[in-house]
Amino acid sequence: MRTEWVSKRREHENVSQMHYARQGVVTEEMHYVSHREGLPADLVREEVARGRMIIPANVNHTSLEPMAIGIASKCKVNANIGASPNSSNLDEELAKLHLAVQYGADTVMDLSTGGQFRCHPYRYHTGFIRTHWHCTNLSSFRKCSWQSGKTHR
Repeated sequence: MRTEWVSKRREHENVSQMHYARQGVVTEEMHYVSHREGLPADLVREEVARGRMIIPANVNHTSLEPMAIGIASKCKVNANIGASPNSSNLDEELAKLHLAVQYGADTVMDLSTGGQFRCHPYRYHTGFIRTHWHCTNLSSFRKCSWQSGKTHR
């Protein structure tokens, strides 16, 4: 989604949203967030410049959908899933994932610390859900509907 946006800034020494905001520049990410949040783009820039809003938008993750976290933005809901050395059941974690999506979580993070499976959605955003999983136990994982590259709504 952001490949073209980021490519224009690749050669700059500092590519943070805060840097651009403090220079008076409204980035494409700030414009996107302003529409998503229903806020004026300049207010988003001002809030980012003041450190009262962040837009997690790493230049190495161009497929992410920009979102804002801050005082002026809407509330966000993050859901956590994950296996531990004491408990690892892929079906239970996938059930949690489905429930999080069903009830409107904005993001889902895998906080796995071990166990029988090692699945990590390195990006899972529920506005337009695109899952990217790294799994070492693919045989048990393939039976579910949450496979790499599928887009769900």
